[in-house]
This record gives sequence, C-alpha cells and structure tokens, in this order.
Amino acid sequence: MKSNHHPAVSIIMPVYNAEKFLHDSVGSILLQTCQDFELICFNDASTDGSLRLLKEFAAPSIHPSIHPSIHPCVSA
Repeated sequence: MKSNHHPAVSIIMPVYNAEKFLHDSVGSILLQTCQDFELICFNDASTDGSLRLLKEFAAPSIHPSIHPSIHPCVSA
C-alpha cells in the first residue's frame, strides 16, 4: 500500500567526493526539530566512498541518487 504523504520540506544536497563530511552533514539534518522532510542527495560521480555512506544511512527520508555525469552539479 503506497502512502500519499508528501514531506513538508525537501532538502537537496549535491555530493561530490564528500565522504569525510557526509556523516556530520547528514547527521545535522537528521537532528533538526522539523521531522517532516526528505533529503535528496545527488551523488555526482564521486570516486571516494560517498555513495556507500549515503546508502548506509538507515533513515527512510534519505534518497541517494546516482548521476554518472562528471561535475555538472545537477542539483544546482
């Protein structure tokens, strides 16, 4: 059964080789008082462990997205 709920806030975060910053960045978003949100992470062909880390976050509101192009900053 699909939910028709749409989050009140969508946060879009571009990610490129940000492995060492992701834990703090995503963690700070998850700790916000507003909990009705989704975090959409656009991984722009990172060559470090960024995508792996994004997939490891166990929050249903996080949606990692893979974009094979290099550095166009799709989310901007």
